[in-house]
Amino acid sequence: AVCTDGISTVVVSCKALRSLRQYTQKRGSVLRSLMDTKTRSSIRWKRLKRRDNLFRAQQKRRIRDLEHKISREVVRYAVERKACTIAIVDVRDIADKTDKGKHHNQRMSTWAHGRIRAYIAYKARYAGMKVVLVDEQHTTQSCPTCGQRTKPKGRVYTCLYSGFRGQREAVGAAYILSRRLHGELSKINATEATYRYPYENRGKRSRLDTAEMACMSNSVQEATGL
Repeated sequence: AVCTDGISTVVVSCKALRSLRQYTQKRGSVLRSLMDTKTRSSIRWKRLKRRDNLFRAQQKRRIRDLEHKISREVVRYAVERKACTIAIVDVRDIADKTDKGKHHNQRMSTWAHGRIRAYIAYKARYAGMKVVLVDEQHTTQSCPTCGQRTKPKGRVYTCLYSGFRGQREAVGAAYILSRRLHGELSKINATEATYRYPYENRGKRSRLDTAEMACMSNSVQEATGL
């Protein structure tokens, strides 16, 4: 999430959320592959099914926890700036009728923007603020200095006309604010962004998850003939 009030810009970085979703799908596919090798409703199949259910429930709680932490940081930034309204980009149809390749399509399909938006909305109401949606068309393609459109590549926006360089998300956030306040783009300049992390990364490795234990258990059973 990228937040700006026209003076400062903050990026709420949470790469752990995307990696957690990818990890959930990867390990879930391992468990399903193991289940396909067993007779349905057999004892071994039921054990794997139980492990799959426990693993998915655990990952769902972890994902929900990170999403709440992201939304909490967004609302906290708004409270620090004494804002009365939070403008959120409207991306409800961003994945409709688009095919941007395998990896991009996967990121779009796992992006729970609706759930995070709902978390921000109810936290904002609790803090006495309201939430509005703003059209996102051309917000990351227009230069904040000259207004010309340039399709960016990567995370850095570079204008081919004025030579402006800045973070792509910061440019988009400034334009969302400009469209909300002035009804048009290029009224608010993009500022240099600072980063916040909504979780504490202690660098400790957790124990084996249920999918890895299922693989080890299956290997032991095949080796021992049980």
